[in-house]
Amino acid sequence: MDKNLKNVIMRLVEEVMAEAPAPTIEPPTKPSAPPTPTKPTTRPNPLRPTRPGIAPRPKALSHDVEAFLNQRKGLTEKIDTGEDIPDLIDPSKRAKIEDEKDYVEQILPDLGPEADRYLEIITSESYKQNIKRVAYYLGININEIQNKFPNYPTMAMLAIKALNDVKRAESGMKQQLEKIAVDVVLDLQEYDIIKGLVEDGSIIIDAKLGNADLTKAVTTDKMDEEMPNGLTVAENLNIQVNTMLGDKTEGKLRRTLANYMTQGDATNKMFLFNLVSDKLDALSPNLSKKYGVLAAITQIGYYMTPDFPITSDIVNMAAVGSEQVIPTGDKYTIKVRAMTFPYLVHELVKGFGDYLSMDIASQEELDTETLDDETKQIMAGPALEMQLRSLVPKEKIEYLPLIKKLFYKLPIETIKEILAGGMKAKYHMDNLIDTAEKGSENVD
Repeated sequence: MDKNLKNVIMRLVEEVMAEAPAPTIEPPTKPSAPPTPTKPTTRPNPLRPTRPGIAPRPKALSHDVEAFLNQRKGLTEKIDTGEDIPDLIDPSKRAKIEDEKDYVEQILPDLGPEADRYLEIITSESYKQNIKRVAYYLGININEIQNKFPNYPTMAMLAIKALNDVKRAESGMKQQLEKIAVDVVLDLQEYDIIKGLVEDGSIIIDAKLGNADLTKAVTTDKMDEEMPNGLTVAENLNIQVNTMLGDKTEGKLRRTLANYMTQGDATNKMFLFNLVSDKLDALSPNLSKKYGVLAAITQIGYYMTPDFPITSDIVNMAAVGSEQVIPTGDKYTIKVRAMTFPYLVHELVKGFGDYLSMDIASQEELDTETLDDETKQIMAGPALEMQLRSLVPKEKIEYLPLIKKLFYKLPIETIKEILAGGMKAKYHMDNLIDTAEKGSENVD
């Protein structure tokens, strides 16, 4: 029974993710004529955080390190890359999934002692889809990828070259690209509600191409910093995790699940440039193709890069993007910075996801989120987010932000049943969609 459930989940994820090299996203329908400008008026906001003034730490593209995880001993489960997919996962990254039990697994389906862990399955599916994208955007066969990326230094060198090519192509076009990046995200049907909140000023977007701003982020060397309650970041994290491992559900657990979803969504949407390739290529010939190469190499880098602690020095030297949601009176500013267009889109999507889920946790719990948390979320998140998305009919996709906000607050067992798929998942999702539709009526 457990193995059958695993197979059902794998088929569901594969069917959703294997439809195209990039995520399947319907291009926005553009009006035949621009609407008549009207004076913005603030409308009721069903997505408004329920904890006024709450503010999460800045986020970035980063690498996961060992932090407050229980070691799993003597286990044989593994990430399955498949027979036809080259295994380019660095052993230290593989160990983060295979040899440790992450506390997020308390909110993921348990497939039983004879089955692979759910986290391993979704990481496997995310990796396979990633490899298919790499082959597609580099114009090579999957069986040629091993030769193209024989080791980490080669991958890093190719990534730097691709980044420099893009930066040269983008030179002198920052404002145009910033506008296109914001528009391509907000024009997606699933962001209809958020777009309305941006237009009336309830959400403020501050999106710019430039250096990452991670001065307030928690890096490995900041774990001993004292927090307002007199304990260090590390001590607070230990208390939170020990509380959760004692079967007392805290906001930290739900927020961690939301972070997996958010990182997965943002990683998939790094390829949104496909929807505006004509505009991009009009600015600079073959710009969209350059973005495809950069995005593909970036994603394979999540798996190939060895695991190491993210310190302030590394962030200052290598960060390519940042995102932060900032209270601005009774509104929220989503501040994103990134070196290139695909990263800017990635960070903006993360900002929206952050906005939806930050009120799940307390300020103290948010303050213990570190940059080291993110890579595992990026490695597993794409398939996890697509699993939830696959349960939402296309004609209801505009309610997805509200659905996610409601989903994160469901009873733990209900969350597990939704992620496991099947008839129970459909039943729960139908209820979520109905609630989301009713909740959105005051912003239509």
